Amino acid sequence: MSGPALARRLGWVGLLAVLHGTPAAAQPTRFALLVGANRGLDSDGALRFAGTDATRLARTLVELGSFAEENTVVLVDRDATAMRRALLSLNERIRQGGAHGRQALLLVYYSGHADARELHLGGTRLAVEELRQMVAGSAAAMRVLVLDACRSGSATRVKGGRPAAGFAVRFATAPSSEGLAVITSSTATEDSQESETIGASFFSHFFLSGLRGAADRNRDGRVSLDEAYGYAYALTLRETSRTVAGPQHPTFDFAMRGKGDVV
Repeated sequence: MSGPALARRLGWVGLLAVLHGTPAAAQPTRFALLVGANRGLDSDGALRFAGTDATRLARTLVELGSFAEENTVVLVDRDATAMRRALLSLNERIRQGGAHGRQALLLVYYSGHADARELHLGGTRLAVEELRQMVAGSAAAMRVLVLDACRSGSATRVKGGRPAAGFAVRFATAPSSEGLAVITSSTATEDSQESETIGASFFSHFFLSGLRGAADRNRDGRVSLDEAYGYAYALTLRETSRTVAGPQHPTFDFAMRGKGDVV
């Protein structure tokens, strides 16, 4: 990919999850691991904004998502071992919380290099399937995995894409408060892109903008899961359709149950 405004990079996925209509006192404890890796393998070109994307998301979660700072872990330019240990540590804290821990929410976000099978961070590799299993296996009631990386659609089993009009995700029933949500910035055959103009990856930028209020379609003061994804999908597709690399299609895989919106 060429052009001063674009760089090859990993796609992402991220979520601000709160139960719609749940009183603040009853909200589950929230844990987050946010990883930004500008350096991948020696064969990968250096990214500019992966660390910044992770830091900005952390700030948004603490300011707007009721994530306590002590439960929000940020890793920038670390390796696969550090990411694995940090996630295992959070999972252990959730497990030790017993019944309270089982009501927790876990959000894991990665921005950096990757291929269809592995994340590339700090000169090391972490299998996408291993990461997905560590998130899915957490004792937390709600688990969210966000991947901003090239070919990250392998985590949602989406293998390809074609240009299409943007759309908002709608559910026959409300998303549940229990389960696993995986969001990626691209399909398994696409590069994810970052922009020097906006100083971020396209997907992370629009996802964060959505979480901060731009995705609130019904103006109820809450940003739901379908609103956040729909907004990021539409804007990412629109803006990348104008780049040399071509359109980038975010993907999702939701496996949830129960009652209540995920906000």
